[in-house]
Amino acid sequence: MNNNSSKSGCIFEIIFGFIWGAMGLLMWLVVDMSTVSSVQIPRFMTFFYDIFGFEIGVIIQTIIGILLIVHGIYRLIKRRK
Repeated sequence: MNNNSSKSGCIFEIIFGFIWGAMGLLMWLVVDMSTVSSVQIPRFMTFFYDIFGFEIGVIIQTIIGILLIVHGIYRLIKRRK
């Protein structure tokens, strides 16, 4: 039972990383393609964008998403052995 709960935690981390990275890329694409003049950033993510600016914030958000995906896959593979 403990193995199943840790496996579901790994899968949750992969899904969360995918959503987190996709949100960053989607915001960057929307602004870059000039389809809108401004983008509403969720309140819990404003610290990235206030500190680093929009473009660097999107890059950091995407890198964090990729790292979460890689870490989740690594943990999932490690649990199988």
